[in-house]
Amino acid sequence: MRKLPAALGGLIVLAALTQGLASFASSPFWGSFEVQIGLDVPAGGFTIQTTSNVTFAEVEMSYEMGDVTFSNVTSYDATGIALVEFRGRGALGPLEFDSRLTFSPVLGGAGSKLNLNQSWVNPTHSYNLGRIYFVDQIEVTSLTLEDNVNTTWRVRASKDGSAGSWSWVSDEITGNGGVPVVLPVGRYLRYVDIVGISGYISDSAISVQISSEAFVTQVELEVFGILFEAELAYASGGSDFSFTVGPAERGGVFDSATIAFALDPITCIIGFESADIELDLPFACFEDGSVDIAFDCDEGFSELELDVQGLQMGLSWLSADLEIEFSVTAKDVDISPSLELQAYGCVTPYFKIDFGSEAWELEGLTLYGLRLRYKMEGGVTIESLTYLDDIHHTREDYWEMIRIRVDGDACCGGGFDIDTSTHFSKDHTMLFDWAETDIRLAFDVGSDVTFETYAVFVPTGLDELIFGIEVSW
Repeated sequence: MRKLPAALGGLIVLAALTQGLASFASSPFWGSFEVQIGLDVPAGGFTIQTTSNVTFAEVEMSYEMGDVTFSNVTSYDATGIALVEFRGRGALGPLEFDSRLTFSPVLGGAGSKLNLNQSWVNPTHSYNLGRIYFVDQIEVTSLTLEDNVNTTWRVRASKDGSAGSWSWVSDEITGNGGVPVVLPVGRYLRYVDIVGISGYISDSAISVQISSEAFVTQVELEVFGILFEAELAYASGGSDFSFTVGPAERGGVFDSATIAFALDPITCIIGFESADIELDLPFACFEDGSVDIAFDCDEGFSELELDVQGLQMGLSWLSADLEIEFSVTAKDVDISPSLELQAYGCVTPYFKIDFGSEAWELEGLTLYGLRLRYKMEGGVTIESLTYLDDIHHTREDYWEMIRIRVDGDACCGGGFDIDTSTHFSKDHTMLFDWAETDIRLAFDVGSDVTFETYAVFVPTGLDELIFGIEVSW
């Protein structure tokens, strides 16, 4: 009898495994297993990247009991156990809750931090921690700006990256003279963005302090159309309690009121930390406006902020965001104009407003970039992005990118995804100024097994290689 080729035999085994895992679909028990290995490719040979968000193994198991789901996540990196989490979420009658108990023995503690660097597409530098951690603080360790005098930026964070999950963890900061900037956080998150508000960011780096242990529980109760929310956080970096009340359905003037108490360390009388009242402002031509009144332990009254989004300026293509902030000692007015230009067919032009020397003097528009995107039949998408100035970059100091993405069907009910992007730089000596090509290949076997490979090629050869597999049931 002739033997089957090893690759074909492996696919048959995986297909059988997929069918077996599918039998768990009606079971209250499910989970996943994921392994990712990243390789550096220096001149001397392959070495494993020990960064915990590149090389790791992770096991997740969940069990459903009525309206309550219990889950456990254990992650390993090159140094050992990086994360152990126990979670319970669901509903007990009218009470909804979500509780997490997390241990990070490798990254936790004052002497261990997660350090990440970024040179990416302006105006936002995006960081992915690899998984959800309880973060005590984020430190912006370095920042290169287009204009250190006038460039302003903010830092925001999210637990899952969804549209409504982002929240600011800093105020607007002008220039980078204050770097490093330490921002206290005290909550679970996975994604961090440094967002350029005005001007552009070339390079950045952050250091994330992970709490060695944390317990956070959130409860919600809706009574007669009023939503009560409470959150208790107990972590190695500090503990606090907050209580929020607001309408269950938005639409009125009152949005929410939150009061927070610090439990450890306690720096104010009875642990009072802050109070925040948010009001919506649907007034006249202001379709999206809000008022925020804040108090804190140090100053008592802290600020009153009026924020209006999308203020029409009388031109169909021009609007502005207006922010007026009253504090104890100052009043700040910030007006941020924005263009509202639509794409023409598959071409998207990028313009910026040119200001004159006088306040609010508009001299004209500058075309600084073009994006062409066309989706063909068969799941093929072709995209080209070209920047025409020396400020914007597709990656690092690259000014042009061509991207091809293919989505198709594979065997056993799965699919495959090929995503390749090629970058060009003005100062490279290769043909057409080629600088870098990235290739990502994802291949599904059924709906439960996914293989993924990521490779980076530069003029000197293969620069980075990552392999991954995820099995779910």
